[in-house]
Amino acid sequence: MQLAEAEAPSLAERASQLLASGSPEGRDKAYKTIRQLIDAGSEAQPLVPVVQAMYKHVLAADAGAIPVAEWMRANELCAEVQLVDYFAIGSASAEGYSQGIWQPKGILHQIASKKAHDLTQQDALVAGHGLIGLVGLCSHGVTRVMQEGVLTADGTDTDVMFFGRFLSPTGCAFLPQAAEACGHTLASSAERNKRLIELQLQLVKEAHTRELSSLEVAGLWIAMGFSCMNSRADVGRWAVESVDFLSVVMEYARAFQPVDFVHRTNFVPAMLMVAFRDCLTAATASGLELTTTAIELGVFDLMVSILVALEQPQLAAEASVAGAKTRTQTTAQTTAHGH
Repeated sequence: MQLAEAEAPSLAERASQLLASGSPEGRDKAYKTIRQLIDAGSEAQPLVPVVQAMYKHVLAADAGAIPVAEWMRANELCAEVQLVDYFAIGSASAEGYSQGIWQPKGILHQIASKKAHDLTQQDALVAGHGLIGLVGLCSHGVTRVMQEGVLTADGTDTDVMFFGRFLSPTGCAFLPQAAEACGHTLASSAERNKRLIELQLQLVKEAHTRELSSLEVAGLWIAMGFSCMNSRADVGRWAVESVDFLSVVMEYARAFQPVDFVHRTNFVPAMLMVAFRDCLTAATASGLELTTTAIELGVFDLMVSILVALEQPQLAAEASVAGAKTRTQTTAQTTAHGH
């Protein structure tokens, strides 16, 4: 159902008001209105204040103020809103994501305060939802987004440099000091990170029976890489040696065709590459030499196939050229260097 030109702004304003109401019933109505806007193909601009309201009134709420199940539902819905037009809407969510979702009294900090042996699969799933907000950024290609901006279809610049203050200028990595500044403490305990990876791998294996969405699965993969292994050589080495993480990633990757890694809205293949690269980077920093392993796993063959897929002209409208090239290039560089 298409919306009339004036209808989307009105519905978006109503959704924002309902989110601010503090009422569970009001928020439920807001989520349904937001779904209506997405399904009806709303333009991006009316959705910007909706994303801001979702972060302010729901995702940045103190633990206990919003039921965990609702928080996860809202997180995934917010990611879907951003993906209507990532570069138009994503910047509006940067402050909410960095300063809100990781706030000290929030749901994610509640998980970060637990001992490793107390973590549950529910905690692992929630942690994955905490990274869903970065799926769009990574699928579009972080390095080019940050260093160059991205040209729109008509050749104009898009202001997407907002993530520069807490993402590395050379890849998809949280800077430790910025991560600490926005409350991201899941990386503070190696044992906690290892346990989260174990639980999240189990969730990925059970994704079909649990009826997890592609965004949820993508969030789990990026959580294992971004949240658990970035700047943690010890965790990366453990992942390779104890749970055969690189082999597991490639096993899942083989279920997809090269073209799947190119499409900007096919999130799981893109996040598989992010997880592989982050594990590879961390493990090689520990002193492991993994070039031969990567070759035997077929990583280079996959990357060549992806780059060939990028040349298919019929994919031009839907392909994330910058994203796919960034993932293949950074993985290749890390693998080739060995350590």
